[in-house]
Amino acid sequence: MVGQERLELSRPKALVPKTSVSAIPPPAHWSTEPDSNWLRTGLQAAASTISQGLVQLSTLTEKNGRNEQFLTDESNTHDSTLTVLQTQIDNIEQVNIADASTRLTQLRTQLDASFRITASLSGLTLVDFLK
Repeated sequence: MVGQERLELSRPKALVPKTSVSAIPPPAHWSTEPDSNWLRTGLQAAASTISQGLVQLSTLTEKNGRNEQFLTDESNTHDSTLTVLQTQIDNIEQVNIADASTRLTQLRTQLDASFRITASLSGLTLVDFLK
């Protein structure tokens, strides 16, 4: 096929090994004797490392889960606070100035009357009250 030939021609020559993999000798610390346990020891060490990594990964996953729950709770709290504050702002902005002024005048009148009654009662004695 023409397309495959182009692919083979465009591949860099440096990627093609000049020797076969079987011709590469094993490292000096590897034993090639049939009765040696080098492979078993290497696999046990790899399994131990993977096991430790899985424990650490589990610990980090739990920690991330707790952090995610904390952030979700905080976000919900902030959303609730924002809703309350926005409602209060809306209530303030929608106040009818005329009604607020009338209500303020009524409250001042009631407060003034309360102060006058308190002042007049403070001057009374029990004898004066019973007369």
